[in-house]
Amino acid sequence: MKKLIVVALALGVALSPLGMTQAQAKDWTKEQTAWIQNEAKTDNPSALQLGYAYFKGEWGVQKDLTLAVKWLSKAADAYVSDKLSKEKASYFLGSLYAGQEGATVDLEKAAHYFKQASEHIEKTKFTDAPYHFARATTNDKLHIEYLRKSAVAGYMPAMYELAKAYEGGIRTQVNDEGYIYWLTKIAETGDAPAQAILGEAFFHGNKTYQDYDRAYQWLVRAAEQNQADAQLTLGLIHSEGLGREKDTKKAILWWQRSGAQGNVIAKENLANLLAKSTNKQEQAKALTLYNELAETGHKGAANQLAALYEQGEALVEKDKAKAKYWREKAALMSDDIQTVIIARKQNQANDDSSYKANSDSLALYNKALAHLNNKEYDPAIVLLNKAARLNLPAAQHNLSLAYFKVAQLKKDPKLLVLSYAWAKVAAKNGMKDSDKLVEQLGEVLNTKMMEEGLRQYRALLEEITQ
Repeated sequence: MKKLIVVALALGVALSPLGMTQAQAKDWTKEQTAWIQNEAKTDNPSALQLGYAYFKGEWGVQKDLTLAVKWLSKAADAYVSDKLSKEKASYFLGSLYAGQEGATVDLEKAAHYFKQASEHIEKTKFTDAPYHFARATTNDKLHIEYLRKSAVAGYMPAMYELAKAYEGGIRTQVNDEGYIYWLTKIAETGDAPAQAILGEAFFHGNKTYQDYDRAYQWLVRAAEQNQADAQLTLGLIHSEGLGREKDTKKAILWWQRSGAQGNVIAKENLANLLAKSTNKQEQAKALTLYNELAETGHKGAANQLAALYEQGEALVEKDKAKAKYWREKAALMSDDIQTVIIARKQNQANDDSSYKANSDSLALYNKALAHLNNKEYDPAIVLLNKAARLNLPAAQHNLSLAYFKVAQLKKDPKLLVLSYAWAKVAAKNGMKDSDKLVEQLGEVLNTKMMEEGLRQYRALLEEITQ
């Protein structure tokens, strides 16, 4: 059965002012029920209230979706005396036809009624109605128009989707100014991921001008909410004195906080910084970090340990055997940190051989990465497809990303669907970043694309696990 993805439908709107004040706080008596049923034959607010009662089983009325549709339809279509009641009834009908409460799905009717409910959202407070219409329509112009209407009204998912549309040229033209505008609006609500992304945008001059001061302001707000990437960049700002004086203590603080959340780059930066210290305790901490990173498959850390033992500098005494050990270990490590870590975790956590990374999948994956680094997406996708079908989650995740990138370049919705399917597979196999990717793609795809993506996801799972 087709199903419209409806995000957080706000059906908690108070209906008590719509007709019968005596019905606001308790169940209706038989006399009250008979009275409102009679009124509903000719009156919008009464038809709306009766339809909602059947929709939700409110006020002592037994839930009945057929009767809910009957009376809500009268309020939405048959009467014209009360436009606000018409729009509220349209909203509930859109929700029903989208599959709420187990109702039969009709996507065309859902889209029709959500659009009808979008005219006076500043009064009805159904700020998500335009968003749901935007996701249901196949008209790109209307998609953006109604996303914007919902976003202007303050509906957060619409803000997110509009920002992504402008960023990637999804169903509209790339609009850097629009992207930064809506990203800022989201960040101003206190959303930590948006604050981190906005800070990075100003830091790198990505889709906007470079401004270290504004970058710092947003990164601090995100970092204080434990955004590891923001903490990483703040450490860099303080260590290099970008836009402000160097402050090694603050750099150490932010990299420690980021590293504590598992950020490998922050740990490496911290180790490199502490290794230069004349403080014995900090030197010892640097050595500990190098060992931790190397043991989890970090090639750079392994090479660093080898160099330290070869030279016998302040951190360690010269030791040819240990230097050789770490050189040999480094030679077997992937240049991509996550691949090795993921592969090792899989082998430790799963006895099922279908989940184990093997040399063939890793070899294919590493070749694909070389193409990705050169932005050679087509040969990368070929190799990632092979590795992904050998059930390497890192390959599945990066294949999803590659399809998404090419979909943006070619404006090909079929590739967005493939991206979604592979992201779902990778997420099922334990890739945490893939969960976020699935969520992000889910906000971009329309209903039909989502259905096809789920079909392809199931087919891929069946193929891989055979």
